[in-house]
Amino acid sequence: MRFHVSSLAAVTALVANVLASTGAYAQTTPATRPAHTLPPAVMSQLLKAIADKGRDTTLPATIAPDLGLAAKGAAWPDRQFAVQSQATGMVHAVAAGAAPDSDLVLSVRGDAAITLFRVRRDGTMAGAVEFFPQTQFSSPALPGDAAREFDAEILFWARTLEALAAPE
Repeated sequence: MRFHVSSLAAVTALVANVLASTGAYAQTTPATRPAHTLPPAVMSQLLKAIADKGRDTTLPATIAPDLGLAAKGAAWPDRQFAVQSQATGMVHAVAAGAAPDSDLVLSVRGDAAITLFRVRRDGTMAGAVEFFPQTQFSSPALPGDAAREFDAEILFWARTLEALAAPE
């Protein structure tokens, strides 16, 4: 498999054949791991992908304060890695703040909105926001929906990172 990764604004990366089984995810999620928590192995792989393949960007001031990452009207400098799912066409991104040991942001761009999750370094979700690009409006994600969508993002990244690491 070959992958090409570029900026979120012009993502041309395609994740070919997101794995159908949950075997890889099960290996990274011991039964003792609390629900809605990014496993340490996936966190480590995401940080490596950000460092190795990411690019410096900024989470806009229209979103960063709603996640508690910056003061009102301020942006959040970060380094971001993004891929586009061949299966769904959705763009998935992960960003780490410029400060050492800062929180991460996982995001997925849907048809009408971008769902963003603030993730602490211990893997717990610290918040979730739905951002609507056409109106520049954001609102807190509903807790039950956010938990389900966060778990789906964890699964997406576990499978995608495994596929990216697989020999071609």
